[in-house]
Amino acid sequence: MDDGAHDRLTALFPVFIMLALLIFGVVLWCLLSSCLGGTILAECHSLWEFLTLSSRSSRGYTPGRRRMALGEEETWELENRGRR
Repeated sequence: MDDGAHDRLTALFPVFIMLALLIFGVVLWCLLSSCLGGTILAECHSLWEFLTLSSRSSRGYTPGRRRMALGEEETWELENRGRR
C-alpha cells in the first residue's frame, strides 16, 4: 500500500469508529426494545444490586447509621477545653 492510500484510510478511521458505535447502538436498542429487553434489564438490575450490596457489606455500611448521642462520660472537644 502506498503512502497516499494509507493516509486516506487513516483519515477515515474516526468515521469507521463512529459507524461501528452507531451500529452497536442500533443492535442494542433493538434487543432492549424487543421481548428480550425485560429479561436483559432484569438481569442487569440483579447484577447491579449484587455488586452494590457486596461493596456495602464489605465496608460495614448500614443504610440507617447515624451518629450516636453522647453519653454522660463523653464530651465534645470544645466542652472539654472550657472545663480546664
